[in-house]
Amino acid sequence: MKPFLWFFTCMVFLPVLAAQLVIDDARIITPKADDEVKPGDFLEVSFAVENDGEEIMKDVQATITILLEEQFPLREEQGDIIELEANFGEVEGGEREEASLKFRVPFDVKDQEHYTVFISVEGRNASRDKIIVNDTSEDFRIDKLPHDVIFEAFLFRPNSMQCGEQTFLIFVARNIGNDNEEDIRFSVQEDALGISLAETFDLDKDYDEQNTFAKTFRSTLPRNVPPGIYDVKGRMVYDQGKEMTETFASLTVSCTPEPVEEEQKETVPTPPLAPPPQQEQREERVEETIPAEGSEEIMPTSEKQNRINWFIVGVIIEILFILLALFLLWRVRRK
Repeated sequence: MKPFLWFFTCMVFLPVLAAQLVIDDARIITPKADDEVKPGDFLEVSFAVENDGEEIMKDVQATITILLEEQFPLREEQGDIIELEANFGEVEGGEREEASLKFRVPFDVKDQEHYTVFISVEGRNASRDKIIVNDTSEDFRIDKLPHDVIFEAFLFRPNSMQCGEQTFLIFVARNIGNDNEEDIRFSVQEDALGISLAETFDLDKDYDEQNTFAKTFRSTLPRNVPPGIYDVKGRMVYDQGKEMTETFASLTVSCTPEPVEEEQKETVPTPPLAPPPQQEQREERVEETIPAEGSEEIMPTSEKQNRINWFIVGVIIEILFILLALFLLWRVRRK
């Protein structure tokens, strides 16, 4: 056989390792470890996609639907089919891609309904042929409790504010249990923020009936609230006080508190002090004293000084008279 014919024959009969998609490690993650699923729960579906061949796979994408009794797709309360998607693009031969998608279980599901997680992955090989693989290995069942009331909403709007401003607390309760509930007591008590709320209401068990209660409370913060982040607790007590559920709403206060004004005590005004009475000017009186025999007369200092002054004046006058007399005598002799 000619060499080129032998080579062509071998190439024709060599096995071709085509691209092959495989779904691996599919699992569903529930909020609780016992796989209990209730209305309103968020479930997570995780899985991996592998390319077991050598060819590159293009336009690889996954679609997940939730089937009731393996045939009816699960729908939201508004009627839209719940469908999750993940795009992987190109997956090389021997490569593995992972994905994790979440969805919420509608509130209108029935107790003990059985659902199957249907995962479908498709892609195109080098020849543009579409390859599709499916997986239905995961499922879950709805398990309602006899008495179960939840907070569907509990939050502040706005949730960041200054002292003295108003905020609104939005509250929504829903009955997801199997029994009707009467005299549900809702309360909020937060002394630091000046919030004190209470409400009593009833809820039906059927989704199509009155199984929700909603109310918005308005609150004004005091002006002396210290700044910080406050976790305000809401509480519901039901089933004749046997069951209770709690949740928290965060509120950020970013103001500077004003000082608390002290109560002003009533005081009696004190009259101004009267100026001291002016002392009347009195003339100095010199008391005459009779000196004792053998002792000198003691006079006040002011009187003694006056006598000295008058003595000096007298001496000066006498000197002036003497000088005048001498001057007149000198004039007479010259004539």
